[in-house]
Amino acid sequence: MTVIATLFVICTVLTCCYFACLSKKNSISEAKLVVTRELEKEKKLLEDIIEVKKAEEQRIQFETIKKEIEMKKEQMLEEENEFKMHELENELVKAIERRRIEKDYQRREAKRKIRLKEEELKDLILQKKLEKRNEERKQRNERKRRDSERKILKDFVKAEKSGINPKNFDKYIVKFDSVKKSLSKNQSSTQTKPKSIETVISVNNLT
Repeated sequence: MTVIATLFVICTVLTCCYFACLSKKNSISEAKLVVTRELEKEKKLLEDIIEVKKAEEQRIQFETIKKEIEMKKEQMLEEENEFKMHELENELVKAIERRRIEKDYQRREAKRKIRLKEEELKDLILQKKLEKRNEERKQRNERKRRDSERKILKDFVKAEKSGINPKNFDKYIVKFDSVKKSLSKNQSSTQTKPKSIETVISVNNLT
């Protein structure tokens, strides 16, 4: 009986141990399963976090690229505006330079025209002076000629009254004839030629 009891006890203990081990094994499997599930959840959560971080990084990168593009656009617009302003400044400088050259040309043309007018005026004044001088010379020559004619007539009258020297008679006759011709040209067509010495003298005095 004792042996049977002992065997029974041993079997019972072994059975309990078996079931205990089996339950422990099951609990370990369940624990492993739970841990595996938790790990999978954590892994999925981590993957989600990584995806979110990647999406955030992509968003930040996109925003950065967008900002850079906007900045580049603004910079390009500024450069374009600056270039246009530079072109406008160059055009303005060129226009001012063209205007200055045109004004200089107009000023030179005006000076040239004024100089030509002054030269024309000087030439005209010189011409008038020459004409006046020639007229004065002509008048002086005319007065000299008339004085010479009067002197010839006076000399001829004196020679006629006092008796003519045979040497000089022909000379006085020639002079008297030339004076008579000169006086006859200056007389009007209605006037007759003088027939005596006194008439010639009186006509000469009147002229």
